[in-house]
Amino acid sequence: MGKYGILPLVFAGVGVLCLVAGIANYIQEEAFFATAEQYTATLTKYIPDPNSRVADFCPVYEFTTKTDQKHSYVGDDCPSQPDPSKIGQHEQAYIDPKNPQSVESRGLLGSEGSGLIMGLLGFVFFPAIGLLNIFTQRTRKKPNTLLEQAEQEYMAKQRAVAKEQKKTGGK
Repeated sequence: MGKYGILPLVFAGVGVLCLVAGIANYIQEEAFFATAEQYTATLTKYIPDPNSRVADFCPVYEFTTKTDQKHSYVGDDCPSQPDPSKIGQHEQAYIDPKNPQSVESRGLLGSEGSGLIMGLLGFVFFPAIGLLNIFTQRTRKKPNTLLEQAEQEYMAKQRAVAKEQKKTGGK
């Protein structure tokens, strides 16, 4: 295609797609929070991480809805050792009134901002890979170029020797 090929453009395109997906996720989360009910959940205990591949302990939060229904959910911040001093602490929980089992949290590190952060990281990472590709192509010496340069130097030396031999009469 061009001097550097299509690969850098592909990486830039993937970066833009990451940003668009991150913004779309953020807009979707904001729409959820606009209709969600907010509750104060209390950390009641720690349980082993549901993911059997890791030996972490996840916090269990409980809250009561406006209709006096008790709900609990497992938090995302799962330390390697449970911290009993945190039991009784509160966090804000947001639920969809139509689906109270779906619990979300606000903030950049919560469900509200995590998609946007990942989109921004992709927007920076993938074009950087494309630029790195361009940089390596610009600085890389092609083996044929080095060989041609060596041949040209050799031929120049041969011509200089031949010229000198003509001046001195072939000696």
